Amino acid sequence: MLRVWVVGAGIILERHMKAISRMERLQAVAVADVRLERAEEAARLYGVRAYTDYRFMVDKERADIVIVAVPHVLHREARFIVLKPAPTF
Repeated sequence: MLRVWVVGAGIILERHMKAISRMERLQAVAVADVRLERAEEAARLYGVRAYTDYRFMVDKERADIVIVAVPHVLHREARFIVLKPAPTF
């Protein structure tokens, strides 16, 4: 099973979560969004853990795949933070 994070819980989140749910080898495990209510709603709807800062998610979760679903101007920062070497669990 490949574990998936989603960074950003905006309008495109539902599309990503539906795609993940259709792939039997994928499991969404966490969503991060700067708006607490969006992150918590994603947690409730999709059974994932919610974070308000993806940097905390990187330190607490393990993932094989990361979907960066934030506005384009934020892709660069998010990409470099989530691609740092993973902690050992």
